[in-house]
Amino acid sequence: QCGQPSPVPECSLRTERTGMLVLYRALWQYAAGARGTLVIAMALLLGAQMVMLAVPYAAGRALNILQIEGVAGLGDAALWLAAIVGLTLASWGLHGPGRLLERDVALRIRQRMSSDLIERLVQLPLSWHESQHSGATAHRVQQSVNALAGFAESQFIYLASLVRLVGPLVALWVLEP
Repeated sequence: QCGQPSPVPECSLRTERTGMLVLYRALWQYAAGARGTLVIAMALLLGAQMVMLAVPYAAGRALNILQIEGVAGLGDAALWLAAIVGLTLASWGLHGPGRLLERDVALRIRQRMSSDLIERLVQLPLSWHESQHSGATAHRVQQSVNALAGFAESQFIYLASLVRLVGPLVALWVLEP
């Protein structure tokens, strides 16, 4: 039974997958009106990580030149090292605006979800309100809103992890199919 705590790994894995899907559905739902901004933010954050994938290649080229040519290749190696600086700056040039947009979307999600939950609470019958502790209800609302907003403004971590996992595998396959 996957609905109850279970030592069976497939149950917990299935629950985790479902949990992530629920989070992404809620993220998309509450990002209404800012979905374009969310997509742009994710594209910028993905782009920043993809640019950083070229840094090891540039470092390898610089070291290769120095190993093969020695001191005579110092100028060419310096160009590759300058490329590393340029790639890093380009990555930050994408990452910074992506994070600003991501945080803006998270703020909008926080506002929309708070309004939605308060509206739902107001519509509940008085008998429900009498049987519930208002402080506990407010705390649960705040926890829910903070959880989804925190998830929304932490997408860069998940995207970076994905690119850092898949990117090198794709690069190796491209270089040596």
